[in-house]
Amino acid sequence: DSPSPDANDRDSSSPDANDKRDFSSPDANNNRDFSSPDANNNRDFSSPDANDRDISSPNANDRDSPSPDANDTRDLMPDANDRDFSSPDANDRDISSPNANDRDSPSPDANDTRDLMPDANDRDFSSPDANDRDISSPNANDRDSHSPDANDTRDLLPDANDRDFSSPDANDRDISLPNANDRDSPSPDANDTRDLMPDANDRDFSSPDANDRDISSPNANDRDSPSPDANDTRDLMPDANDRDFSSPDANDRDISSPNANDRDSPSPDANDTRDLMPDANDRDFSSPDANDTIDSPSSDANDRDSPSPDANVTETPLRLMLMT
Repeated sequence: DSPSPDANDRDSSSPDANDKRDFSSPDANNNRDFSSPDANNNRDFSSPDANDRDISSPNANDRDSPSPDANDTRDLMPDANDRDFSSPDANDRDISSPNANDRDSPSPDANDTRDLMPDANDRDFSSPDANDRDISSPNANDRDSHSPDANDTRDLLPDANDRDFSSPDANDRDISLPNANDRDSPSPDANDTRDLMPDANDRDFSSPDANDRDISSPNANDRDSPSPDANDTRDLMPDANDRDFSSPDANDRDISSPNANDRDSPSPDANDTRDLMPDANDRDFSSPDANDTIDSPSSDANDRDSPSPDANVTETPLRLMLMT
């Protein structure tokens, strides 16, 4: 709305304090004014604002080059307390600073994630840190090759308590070990999601587990084809109580079932969101439901259709034509 003097609009000529897109307004909160000396405009290139993002301002919290900002993330020059490349700041992101919390190379930072040199307490490649992510460190919690880490996800060698390919860990992600909680092939894991072989209590393709995700198991809670699962979302065959395409389940998402709570076409579902045919109490395109969302011929008070005299109408005829 360009010529509107509205107090809450987003036009060009409005003297609104909250317009945010007004280029000529002397508003203190317009936030996108390039020439305003506002203290909160934040995106002004020449403003002496303390919170702006300019280039030449010597403010304390800006993001310019010569700024001594403590939170400066785009500063290219060495400052005393910013996050640039050469700052001796303790919280910066530089490369050569020997600070405690930076992310540089020779830094003894305990949380250094980009450190390439061996430090005493960082997360680089050769650090003996207990929480690092190195390759050769024998620490307890690192992610290296020879580490006896219980949570090692990148370990390639068989360790005693890690999550690599050959570890006998109970929580690992290996392939060939028959552990209890791992994700390997012959494992009798109850939560095995990558198991390819039929196990007794896992979530693989052929397991008779009640909570598995297999295809051929006749369990009650699995997600296979012939399963009478009530919560089956990937079932392709008509079951008695699942959520597939042809099931007469009351809580399914099929197409041809006349159930009360499904999401099919001829269903008289009150909460049907994908129903294309006119039902008596659903949320489809032609239903005269008082709580539907896209009812065209309905004159209900709370619907969102086009011809409805609803006070809260959100859909337009063009919108309905595009949707249909």
